[in-house]
Amino acid sequence: MQERLKIGAFQVGPLEEEQMLDMLGNQNYEGLDIVAFPERFIIDVFEPFSESRSFRMLSNISKNRIVVAGSILEKTSGGIFNRSYIFMNGSTIGFQDKLVPFDRERGRVEKGRIINIFRTPDIAFAVPICYDIDFPFYAKISAMKGATLLINPSLIRNDFHKEWHTYIEARALENRISVLSVNSANENFGGDSLFIDTYTENNGVRTVKLEALKMTRFTVIYSDGKVEEKRELRKSEDPGYYSFPSKEIVYK
Repeated sequence: MQERLKIGAFQVGPLEEEQMLDMLGNQNYEGLDIVAFPERFIIDVFEPFSESRSFRMLSNISKNRIVVAGSILEKTSGGIFNRSYIFMNGSTIGFQDKLVPFDRERGRVEKGRIINIFRTPDIAFAVPICYDIDFPFYAKISAMKGATLLINPSLIRNDFHKEWHTYIEARALENRISVLSVNSANENFGGDSLFIDTYTENNGVRTVKLEALKMTRFTVIYSDGKVEEKRELRKSEDPGYYSFPSKEIVYK
């Protein structure tokens, strides 16, 4: 596992595909190990996404790095899903569907059924999409399955940033992991993407918070291992009781 990974979070969108292609083509990805985008950073509904120009561009961006392609709406035979594609070295390594549709998504967007852990030679990570991270089960299951980083594509209105940040910090602290949440920086959503890292001090665990404010590119350094013993201890201490419908969700 690589000791340090440089992550670039791009607070772009939501934009139509043609505008986003211009935006993506004008960014500098040099030196980044992981690139991440916000939820619904492209507002088009794709059918399928794999045949789009955006898919091809994101594949190209992923050469020599991982790309967490925010999320898009994709229409399939099973309905419309809020879906995040994960690319690495020029091809996809999988995707993650949003498990918990929010507000106006309900009745329009299908619920995902699987929490995936994406494993590469350098890192194991999970991708809760926006509202998914409000619920403790997603981060807990991800950590129990070996994820040490959550990348959370989000789309959070200006007036709920305080609550959003509280959720992100709680998920990191309670599981002894790192969490990067990526928001759009346009007028309605206001940026404020954040990275929460955890570290040990005086036999306890603390958090450090880095905020993007309104900058387009927010760069952070992830490094694992500082809290590995505390993370494993937390897994053994947690009684594991939750009220969510565990039989309806598959964990990989």
